[in-house]
Amino acid sequence: MSIEAGAQGPRPLIPLKESTKNDASTQTTFSIPAPEETNQLIGTISQTLRTLSDKLALLERNVSKIGSTREIKHVTFVLSDIEALKNQGKFEGMEATAKRALAVGPIDKSLKATLYLHLSFSQLYQDKFKRAEEAAKKGLSLDAGGANTRAQLYEILSFALFQQEKHEDAEKAAIAGLSTPPTNKNTKASLYDNLSFALLKQQKHKKGETTAKQGLEIDSLDGDSKARLYRNLAYCVSNQGKHKEGEVAALKGLSEIPTDKSIIASLYELLSFALLKQDKLEAAEEAAEQGLLVASPCKKVRTDLYDNLSFILLKQEKYQDGETAARKGLETDPINNNTKARLYSHLSSCLIYQGKDESGELAARKGLSITPINSDIKEDLYSDLSLSLLKQKKCPDTETAARKGLEIDFIDPHANTELYNTQEDQKRKATKPADVRPAKHPKKGQ
Repeated sequence: MSIEAGAQGPRPLIPLKESTKNDASTQTTFSIPAPEETNQLIGTISQTLRTLSDKLALLERNVSKIGSTREIKHVTFVLSDIEALKNQGKFEGMEATAKRALAVGPIDKSLKATLYLHLSFSQLYQDKFKRAEEAAKKGLSLDAGGANTRAQLYEILSFALFQQEKHEDAEKAAIAGLSTPPTNKNTKASLYDNLSFALLKQQKHKKGETTAKQGLEIDSLDGDSKARLYRNLAYCVSNQGKHKEGEVAALKGLSEIPTDKSIIASLYELLSFALLKQDKLEAAEEAAEQGLLVASPCKKVRTDLYDNLSFILLKQEKYQDGETAARKGLETDPINNNTKARLYSHLSSCLIYQGKDESGELAARKGLSITPINSDIKEDLYSDLSLSLLKQKKCPDTETAARKGLEIDFIDPHANTELYNTQEDQKRKATKPADVRPAKHPKKGQ
């Protein structure tokens, strides 16, 4: 950096001496200093320059420090605002505030990572899962912040990924978060929750069970954290056919008295399913009804509860109540094809057993129009369809429906037998089709 001269220009380095004046002009000459005088002068100048350079560097550091202090104060105020918006559930405002803070640069990397954490969190709670994924990845790419900040970013990333059905990526993100490792026990438990959930979504039920149990070993967890892990555990063990263990896990989750309605409803849904599989029908019905009373904001959980309830009522021969439950489940507009088709199967069966054969046929055909669906559900629907057609004395159509059902790769041998029985009934041309009620074995798959 150059040093500006004074208004009169730079001073000469060597002193002047005036000569004698004559009539023609005035002449000025320079005297040549001794070598030691020159060296002393050069040393003085060098020292002066070094002093000025040091002062300039100090000034620059002070200016930087002042800027950094202002930056920290500014971001601290912004973080306070974000936290207040979070507590009020104003996630749109939280997102906008975090974005404005990130737009003001330069920002310390650790502070920037914290802002990306809040940004991704706010987007997650608005179901903006792709944006939450992107924000979390940006925060992690800074390679800054404490272990908990990074672990929380991985926590959000894994959740956002499995909400987009990227289950393998969600598994990897959760494992990366646990390897940070987090010091906050609730963050750690949440990562175990995400990991076990990602595993069960990949049908890795044994691994999911082990992971959920590892999370439950963490001391002094809050009720919601433990309830989530018990929910995953119940799901994993039930899908391994260990329904009694599923019942116990669901009850333990409910005993934690969680505050999250979605978790409570999920636990009741899993409890009703475990009880249903043990033929504890009255208890299963009560659990499903309790789950529906929770009024969960999660549509999928409500749909699954109606799916369970309509089937439980069907098995208890409460056909009118079963019809009502199935219709309510369909009114939720299920996203999952299998759940929707299963509800149509339950509805069709309940209608047929009330003698509403045309309506039963229509429900079965609507269920079969959904694709793709699991073969066991399709099998049940063809069974319902062939029975409804038989009772309406539509013999050729009955045979066609029964044959299509028989072409499916069967999972449940009972339904296979039923289809053969329906064909035999058609051949015998039953005189009282309204009284024909083959033993149905409807089922619920996960």
